[in-house]
Amino acid sequence: MVMTQITSREFNQDTSRAKKAAEAGPVYITDRGRPAHVLLTFDAYEQLAIYYEHRARCPEKALGLVREALVRLRESHGSGGTAEERYRKWHGRLRRRLARLERKCAR
Repeated sequence: MVMTQITSREFNQDTSRAKKAAEAGPVYITDRGRPAHVLLTFDAYEQLAIYYEHRARCPEKALGLVREALVRLRESHGSGGTAEERYRKWHGRLRRRLARLERKCAR
């Protein structure tokens, strides 16, 4: 996994470069030399939720991540930023994970 660091100015000037770099690993975006944001692919974000669910044994944290991912996915789809096929694929995966996590957290 490759970690890339770019400035917020570079990010604003060449977003497509940052998106391509995120395919290889997290992209750290700095603001005045300090880490400010991290750009991840949707796959990486889902892996983060899986980590919290299984490895860290923190299903509540994973539940929050999945809920936030669903909100962002709906927003992106509503504004035309996500193709229908990709939306259905990700929405289905996240809804199944959400249902499983809600059952775990209810115990």
